[in-house]
Order: sequence, then structure tokens, then C-alpha cells
Amino acid sequence: MKTKLTAVISALAIMCPLMSFVAQASDRVEINFSVGDSVLMVNGSGLEVTAPYVVGDGTTLVPVRVITEAFGAEVGWDGATQTVTLDYPDVSISLTIGSSTAVVNDHTEQLAAAPELYNGTTMVPLRFISETFDATVTYDDATQRITVVKDSVAAQQGETQLQTGTDQAYIGDSYYGWSMKNPTILEMEDRTFDGRATLFTNETGSIGINIITLEEDETSDDVYNSALSVIEGMTTSIAEKETNGLGVTNIHLRAKDSDITVDLRAIVKEGMAYMIVSTAENDASDINEILDIASSFSLTKNDDVYDLSNVTNGSRLFESDELKISMQLPADYYQTELSMTNAYAFNTAEDEQGNVVIGVYSKSDTVSAEDSAREDRDRYIELTDPHTVKVSNLEDTTVNGRDAKEYTVSFYGDGTHGTYVMKDVFFEIGDYVYNLTCEMTSETDADKVISSLKAEELDSDKVGTILKDASIDTEESVEVGSRKIPLHKDWKQITEGDIVLLMHDYTDATLTISEIADSNAGDTEDYLEYFASDEYRAEAKEQNDGLKGVTCVKGAHSVTIGAMDGYMMELRYDYDTNTRYDTIYSLAYGGDVYLFIFSRSDIYRDGGLKSQVREMITGLRAV
Repeated sequence: MKTKLTAVISALAIMCPLMSFVAQASDRVEINFSVGDSVLMVNGSGLEVTAPYVVGDGTTLVPVRVITEAFGAEVGWDGATQTVTLDYPDVSISLTIGSSTAVVNDHTEQLAAAPELYNGTTMVPLRFISETFDATVTYDDATQRITVVKDSVAAQQGETQLQTGTDQAYIGDSYYGWSMKNPTILEMEDRTFDGRATLFTNETGSIGINIITLEEDETSDDVYNSALSVIEGMTTSIAEKETNGLGVTNIHLRAKDSDITVDLRAIVKEGMAYMIVSTAENDASDINEILDIASSFSLTKNDDVYDLSNVTNGSRLFESDELKISMQLPADYYQTELSMTNAYAFNTAEDEQGNVVIGVYSKSDTVSAEDSAREDRDRYIELTDPHTVKVSNLEDTTVNGRDAKEYTVSFYGDGTHGTYVMKDVFFEIGDYVYNLTCEMTSETDADKVISSLKAEELDSDKVGTILKDASIDTEESVEVGSRKIPLHKDWKQITEGDIVLLMHDYTDATLTISEIADSNAGDTEDYLEYFASDEYRAEAKEQNDGLKGVTCVKGAHSVTIGAMDGYMMELRYDYDTNTRYDTIYSLAYGGDVYLFIFSRSDIYRDGGLKSQVREMITGLRAV
């Protein structure tokens, strides 16, 4: 929780100075260092980092954020699974701490060494990350220095700077209610679809604005401490925190090192934190002007304001020149980054069910709008729990004046999950099939998005072929200790080693498998005692944000699956916005005990996933 807040503020603080490195590198990015250096040279400018080091058979591990963000990649972190994600044009990488398997787009690759956490810093194999991003890595024996070069960064990323295009005295966002002096000495480098993050840069400095919704138990003290941790190790000149009579807290921190000055400001009001992070090179001629612009940020209304907001009547217009589509989305939705270029995804920022996904793929003799709609509908019927999910018939409708196929899925989740609907619509234009999926709290809200969709015919000579599914059925297996199990075609292996994690392709289900070697087969029930204990419930609530409680809905009882005997139990987890179930098996096989934890949302509790999991467990055999 506090870690998440710190991560958001840290990402903004790190992004600002690194964006100036990227902005100056019109032709390329060059990173130069020696193993053990605490300062990396990025395009000739020093950047202090956790020192790279060597592990195993000569694999160099480096801080992930410096390498990737210098290239302009986006970095995400999931503390629960200790997984770092790196998103770059046409490339998405997922790495798990301690695992030598990386997921690159839709396939796995082996790493020379597993990523590590070193003093809180994620360290990753240099050559793998760099070469996956099409950079070159060279080593100079004479100087013992490593050089990473990424040519034509701007051209490869295809980025264009956004211009405010106004000479008005102020700019602002009427939806979020902020304004500040027009940063005429800077250019608007980036702004997220939801308007929560805006970045202005020039060659020597930057101003980043990020609007954060705080967790229920987060306070202005947490914002202050998280911001303070960002400038740890720098020379601090300002550290102020003041709360007025209306309960609004203003925070101001300023610090510098040998190269840059970092100025962090925050306004905490009504569960929101408005973060303003500005950076400037210490010798920049416009440093005082940058800091002055940042200091003008305000939540009070100003005259002569250029409004950056694109919200009209509670909706934002999304447009894609690449896919020639547009649609109106609820104002609180944000765009989710995807590695694929033929789809867009959006999620609600509120604690309620809501997401919209639109994808485009090529039509063929075997792929049509009707065939795709029927296939997806059948999958919902197969995988979901009929007690909590109802799937309608396939119906004719129209979208954007074109014939379409549609079905509706109604979810009646138990516990705190609530009721919501998913409408899935398919239609064709020219050589392509379009699929719009709207999962919302009401059918009316979904219909509003669907009716707003506009699409134009794509030029197939320019767009080319987009396969709906490029996978092929293969017989794969997963090693678990001294044995292996067959991998169902709809599941992917995420981690390997002592604890194996599998994830389902089409749902949120996971299967965790561990081998307890040389165990007493008679102890299988004992391994479940911990999961039924008050200690486990307390630990689960501490480690999972929003978890209200854990209930044992099926106590430990004997079970036989295939050739294995043992015990199973089922737990229910009630979160703020959803409910999940864990079915836990403790099974004996050949003198060893295997622990299987099958986790999924309530809507999949008794669906076809259970059969897939049992099928894999039954196939356990010697390597």
C-alpha cells in the first residue's frame, strides 16, 4: 500500500530527468559504465544508481529502471508476485524475481541469470534486456567498460511531442480542477488518456503532474514520507508540510545532487494527492523559471486558462488514427498499455467493475464476425460458473450502421463482487473483423459506449494481415521438482523452480504447484492445517490490499485424483470489489507430497476450469 504510493511518486521523479536524456538523444541513446560504478553515463550525463554487478558465469545485472527508461520503455511492478513488466513499442517483457524464465510478448525465453532484488532495487540481466529492445552491448577489454547503444530512438518510438498551442496565461484541467502558469519554455511531451499524468520537458528540465487516488488508510503523512524517500541521499534544502483549516495539506520538498535539482510539491485534498515534480540541471539558465512555473500549480480557479481536459458530458473521446476508430468512454477510465498494436484496452479508475477492449483482426474463410462471436460465447459458457453467470443467445444488432452479432453475459457474483454485465459485439468492415467488449455495472452504460463507436474501412495493403490466433496446439509439460505434469493448451507457465506458477490465457485463474520431497504420504492433511489457521488469515489480510476476510467454505476432506490420494479444502477471499476462491490440494505421489493451489474469481468457481486443473493434476508423472 505505502509501497505502491512510493512507487508512483518515484516513477514520476525518475521519469522527469530521464526524459531529458531521451529528448537530447535525437539520433541515439548511449549508456556507458564499468561494473561496480555507482554513476552511469547516459548520453554523456552522469546518473547515480545502484552499482551494476556480475553473477554466475559472467552475467552483468543492472538496475532495470535506468536501462529501460533511458530507452523510453515503461516499467511496472507487482509487489504481490514480485514481477516487473517492461513495455516498449512491439515488445512486452515480464520478469519475476528469482526466476530464470522471462515472458516476451506471447512466448517464454531463458535468462542467463535470474533478476534479483538488491537493497530494494530490481537488478536484471543487461544483455537480455538491451538486445530484446534492439540495442547493442559491447565490452572494451582495454578499458573494462560496457557500452549500450540504441540507435534512432525517436524514429523507432515514433513519438511526437504534444503542443499546448496557446498563449493564454495559464493551462489547466477543468475535470480535475487544477491550473498553473503556461510553461511556454517547455513542450508537452506526454499526457495520458485519462489526464491524470502530464509531462512537460525541454533539454535541461521538466515538470511532471500526476493525480493519485489514495487508499482509504493513506494520509498526507504517507504522501510526505513517500516523497521524502524519493530524494533520499540528496542534499535537501526545503522540507515543508502544512495543513490548513479546511483539511487541505500542502507539501514542498526540494533537493539536489551534483547534477540536478528536484522539486516535489503535493496538494492532498479529499482522498486525492496532486503531485508536481520538477527537475532541472543545476547549471540550466532556466532553472528558476521552471521552479516558478511548478510553484504556480493551484486547485483554485484562474481566469485566462487553456483547458487541457477532453471531458464532455461525463465522457472522453478516444481516437485512433492507426485503426481509424473513435468512441466515447466514461471520464474516469484510463488506457491500459498493451504490447499489441491491433487492440486498445481501458479500465475504470473507481473501485467498481468496468473495462472496455476493442480489437481488430483479419477476416478469412475460417474467421468471421459471426464465427468469432459464437466461439467466444461458447468459451464463456464452458469456463464460467452457471450459478453466478448467465449467457444470452447470440443476437443480431447494428453497430456504426453495420450488421453485427452480439451476446450479453450477466454476472451475479456472490460476496462483495456484485452484479455487472459484459456485452460482446462483433462486426465486419472490408477485410477486417472488429470486436468491442464492454464490461460495466449496467447494460445502459455498455450500450452508450457501443452506440458511440465509429469506424472507417482500413487499407489492407497498408495494415496487412492481423491473425486472430497464431497459436498452435502442442503437447507441452511442466517440470515440478522430480516430476512433470501436462500443460493444458489454455494455460501458460510463468515461473519455474521449487514453486511453479501457471496462468490461464482467458481468465484470471492461476495454479501454483510445489513439491515437498521425501515427505510422509500420511502427512497430506497436515499441510492444509496452516491454511485453516487464524495465523494464515491474519497474514493474508496484511499482504493483500482490500482483503476484508478469509473464510473456509470447505474444510479438509479426503480426495482421490488419478493415482493420487490426499486431502483438499476451499477458501473464500472477500475483497473490496471482488471475491476469489482457492481450492487447495495436498496429494501424495511416490513418497512425495504435492501442493496445488487453484485460485480464481467467484464467476469461475465451478466452471470448466476445474476440469482443466484436475486433468493436469491427474497427468502427474515421472520426468
